[in-house]
Amino acid sequence: FNVRPLSDDQQTLVDTIARLRAGGWTDSQVAKHFNALGWLAPRGHQWIAQSVFSVRSKSQKRAERHG
Repeated sequence: FNVRPLSDDQQTLVDTIARLRAGGWTDSQVAKHFNALGWLAPRGHQWIAQSVFSVRSKSQKRAERHG
């Protein structure tokens, strides 16, 4: 597979979620934090716990596939 790299914004998002989760934050807390900052979820909506989980899950699967 030839997969294009994540954009800088996408990588920042993935890294921020990973850092917050490593600090003990739940997906719900991360979502509330992003909403307080005015960040929109990838599809342009407010963040919910499921959207944080989705980004984490897709990032993990991508890492497993492509090292």
